[in-house]
Amino acid sequence: MKVINTDFYNYNENWVNTYISPGIKDVPAKLAAEEVEKMGIGTNIYFANIFNERFCDTMVQIAENIEERRWHTDRHPSYPTTDIELHEVGLDNLYAQVLRDFMFPLAIETYQLEGSKPEDYFAENFLIKYTPDKQNHLTIHNDSSMFTFNVSLNNDFQGGGIFFEKHNLTLQPMPGGAVLNPGMIGYKHGAKPIVSGKRYMLISFVLEKQPYQRQW
Repeated sequence: MKVINTDFYNYNENWVNTYISPGIKDVPAKLAAEEVEKMGIGTNIYFANIFNERFCDTMVQIAENIEERRWHTDRHPSYPTTDIELHEVGLDNLYAQVLRDFMFPLAIETYQLEGSKPEDYFAENFLIKYTPDKQNHLTIHNDSSMFTFNVSLNNDFQGGGIFFEKHNLTLQPMPGGAVLNPGMIGYKHGAKPIVSGKRYMLISFVLEKQPYQRQW
């Protein structure tokens, strides 16, 4: 079993400098997030570099250290993934701070959610694992979220990719890169099958804490 640096679990300025990509720190969303285009037309789906290689390597180590019996296969009844929530590995509070400081502001500015603040949102955060011999893909579905972050953690596998049905578009971000897309309605997507290796993703289903109460 690989030993994880205990400092990884302590969120502070040094953690940010160690694990967050320079492409997201103190950078306006219009420069940090790039809209994906299909035939020159915007899709409202975005790429952003959130984490660096060191973060991804550490998260993969954590995933590799999780006993097989702890991975869930039935948390989402309609479209189950092989996954584990971050609170089960002691990372939910830390990741909530990363979302608050970097990822929620990026989504708010990118989608022009006027009147929103990072503290207006919360997320279900979980690791997903795809393997050729067990779960190698995910069927087309809508997310149960307002918007979703899909963070890629590794690329030492073959196949895979996030497939958006409406746009006939497959995205495969490099480790540390995130795909940001609207959830619930209009952005059905799935995970294409991998044929070798293991694919790890870090997912956040983001919702408002008190929807429908904002003054427009």
